[in-house]
Amino acid sequence: MQLSGWRREELLGKDWFETFIPQEVSLDVHAAFASLLSDAPQFWHHENEITTRSGKRRLIRWNNSLLRSASGKVIGTASIGEDVTDQKNLEKQMLRAQRLESLGALAGGIAHDMNNMLMPILMGVTLLKRFEPSERSLKAIENIEQSVRRGRDLVNQVLLFARGTDTARKPVNLNEVVREVAAIITHTFPKDITVEISIPEDLAHVTADSTQLTQVLLNFCVNARDAMPSGGEISISAAKTEISEQYANAHGGASAGPLRRPDGERYR
Repeated sequence: MQLSGWRREELLGKDWFETFIPQEVSLDVHAAFASLLSDAPQFWHHENEITTRSGKRRLIRWNNSLLRSASGKVIGTASIGEDVTDQKNLEKQMLRAQRLESLGALAGGIAHDMNNMLMPILMGVTLLKRFEPSERSLKAIENIEQSVRRGRDLVNQVLLFARGTDTARKPVNLNEVVREVAAIITHTFPKDITVEISIPEDLAHVTADSTQLTQVLLNFCVNARDAMPSGGEISISAAKTEISEQYANAHGGASAGPLRRPDGERYR
């Protein structure tokens, strides 16, 4: 049998339920077929999984009918099974796509509302700068401004997602990203948490979305903060490296060798 992987002669004498029906659904399948021989037959059509010879699961839709003797007595059943595994998987993919479409529409609406809320904050920060604040206050205002602008960038990314558009990637200076994150940590994290940065000035640029990169690094730092309720030190470091063959094989899309610039030239 092409579907099951068994040959006809190998199945002769075998218990059909033990051979094909997974143990966790065996009772239900027994009940479905047994009902056909009762006084009130049910389950003329039903679906259940079978296990192939190779151990794979396939979903089968059964069309059942009764076999009767010349006197009209029920003597058995005739069942035709149709493999609907691929059809069901396609239906699941379509439902998932519909949910994502709905999620995109919802995200777009939320992002639009968030944008409207961030704009007054940004204008208020700009206005505060005109009152000639002290150096300490100015740093706090600039930190608020950076956070609002980053929030606006995140909102724009959500809008791009909702519209099905890819975000722009370009060479990003990791030192600038780390300095921005360090400034946020210094001004917003508890004073018993310090940050140590170890990144060479000549560190190569990376091709990425700067807002996403900042958000990822900030999320790591927030997780570290939450794991240190009594205070501690957050250390951020980076260095040039070469991708090993083993790493490249374990991570799709990576190539072994030295990291390269967006134009294909090797970083030096």
